Amino acid sequence: MPANKFFLLVRAVTALALFVGFYIFSLLIVALLLYLPYLSIVQGRGRSGIIVIFGIIGAGVILWSIFPRIDKYDPPGPAINLQKNPKLAAMIRSVARKLKEPIPKEIYFTGECNAFVAERGGLMGFGSRRVMGIGLPLMQLLSVNELNAILAHEFGHFSNRDTVLGSWVYTTHDLIFRTLDNLEQASSLLQYPFIFYAKLFLRVSHGISRHQEFVADKCAVEVFGREVVSSALKKIHAATGAFEAYWDSDVTPVLVKGYLPKVTEGFSMFISSKNFDKDYRVNLRASLREERISPYDTHPTLSERLLAINEISDSSATVEEVERETAISLVSDIQEIERKLFVLVQGEEFVSGLKEIAWNKIPEIVSYPYWESFVKENAKFLNQFKWRNVPEFGTKVTEIASNIKLEEPVSDFPDLELWKVTSLIGSALCVWLYNSGWSLNFLPGSNIKLEKESMEIEPFELVADLIKGEISAEQWQEKCIEIGIFDQQLCDPVKDSEKE
Repeated sequence: MPANKFFLLVRAVTALALFVGFYIFSLLIVALLLYLPYLSIVQGRGRSGIIVIFGIIGAGVILWSIFPRIDKYDPPGPAINLQKNPKLAAMIRSVARKLKEPIPKEIYFTGECNAFVAERGGLMGFGSRRVMGIGLPLMQLLSVNELNAILAHEFGHFSNRDTVLGSWVYTTHDLIFRTLDNLEQASSLLQYPFIFYAKLFLRVSHGISRHQEFVADKCAVEVFGREVVSSALKKIHAATGAFEAYWDSDVTPVLVKGYLPKVTEGFSMFISSKNFDKDYRVNLRASLREERISPYDTHPTLSERLLAINEISDSSATVEEVERETAISLVSDIQEIERKLFVLVQGEEFVSGLKEIAWNKIPEIVSYPYWESFVKENAKFLNQFKWRNVPEFGTKVTEIASNIKLEEPVSDFPDLELWKVTSLIGSALCVWLYNSGWSLNFLPGSNIKLEKESMEIEPFELVADLIKGEISAEQWQEKCIEIGIFDQQLCDPVKDSEKE
């Protein structure tokens, strides 16, 4: 028997054993729970009532939890209209042909920096259908050729029948954790045997999953070559958390103020920034150094995958001419897709109340009003100091922070006191300079910047460097003299427009 068919058989037997084993395990516990009340009644023990109630309720909860359910699949995003996106459709069809697999019945855009395939729907794996998800952020990160490689990896899962087994694994996972949830709600000690089985299940199923990733990588390499597959994997690992960071730092504050930015356009700016490039390199080095594998990890480490890829022959790979254009260029209806994703997550009512806004307008319309409000809230405290006094704050962070009023409580910063001080003084400097005629410049992933003639300042970074001791008091004071605020109070001057 060929090795790949042998491993497929092993995986199939293991998946079936986990599924059947869970039912046997559960039914044995149910039998025990029902036998204990029977035994207690027959022997006429004094506390038979408690035992009867415990046994019947416990058995009932378990039986209800393991009763088969139809898999109701909720789409992770808007369905891809292949007619409206002919370039992307052509890519998907081309990769499917090379892997000799049919196109999935349902293909979705998602808001994640990832791609996936699965077989969902039906009952206990029967009557399921193939689905695929492609993240818009992923398409902004990868080149056209790199997306080809990732799609080949995903179709490799279809080719190796991983998704068929995956539907059984998913069903078993759902059964186990639904049982645990129901037993936990009943505050039952019975959850502990199921915790043991859950750990056993995760160790075994995730071990299989890691092997499947190696095999899917092999499929991609054989079609598109080692270089492009390795490049795509490095980008995905190094950019882990990038979209979430962008969403939290750049998109959410705009949504909260009632505006709707162009999210896809903004993420392109974010991953093109110097800050992202620095973080990307740091994350890539960390990913390549990662050696420890938890038995509960679903994927191998990046270094393991790259080592395995280098051992695969790619002599038959048919890589076309290197394509520098990002994969997002294959999508023709980005604005419509963005809105559908927003509606899916936030609801139609919320999205319809938002006003569209361009990224270059956000500093003045969204950021500046927040800084101004923050500064006014703390004006009495700020006007006790002049800009030349700010270097003294470095040794009084706790004292200064205790006097700062926040509009809303904040608690999720590792050094809240330092954040409060740098945020307030940075906001005050932004307001002071903007009201003195400096222009605001900010794009996603970049630092807030104010410019006037040949001068350029990044207020929050400048203040943070001072408070942390990375620039000296003399350097700070020289900068204050240069921009004309050395002997001025920290509160902002009157706007030029208001002077007239």
